[in-house]
Amino acid sequence: MKRPLFIAGTGAAIFIVILSAFLGTRPAADDVTASSPLLGKAAPVATLSLLHGGSVHVGGPSPNITVINFWASWCGPCVTESPELSTFAWNNRLDHVTVVGVLFNDLASNALAFERQYGNLFPTAVDNGGQYANACGVTAPPTTYVIDRSGRVAAVLVGAVTASQLDHAVVMAQ
Repeated sequence: MKRPLFIAGTGAAIFIVILSAFLGTRPAADDVTASSPLLGKAAPVATLSLLHGGSVHVGGPSPNITVINFWASWCGPCVTESPELSTFAWNNRLDHVTVVGVLFNDLASNALAFERQYGNLFPTAVDNGGQYANACGVTAPPTTYVIDRSGRVAAVLVGAVTASQLDHAVVMAQ
């Protein structure tokens, strides 16, 4: 009775190791656009309060391409993508690209602690009550929207993104 369980357990462990190695060594895809009913349509418009004071207007026509990243301090993939977003924001700060983080289902105090620990080179807005996330159809962080200059959603990326993926999405939005 113990031998079949041992063989099954060993087989499952080998499968998991092979699958992990395969998934862990795959190159990141540049085109990770998710399907969304908002693609090609006007992005929801809102004025949101910023974590450090002031406000930001998102959606609608703008002289800049806007990257909106919904994130939370409790989100593991958000920790992974944080340096990528900061790198992207810094590299594109003079190229008419605006990056705005939107806090998703989290407290402002947690976001401030997250920023102290991981740094952040773009502003974060507080989405009180999740109204903007609901308007965008966001169900979980991280989710990123790329909005073209006319205010239309050009790309929706679900999961942790890289600077390379964002570069690709911005080129597609131009």
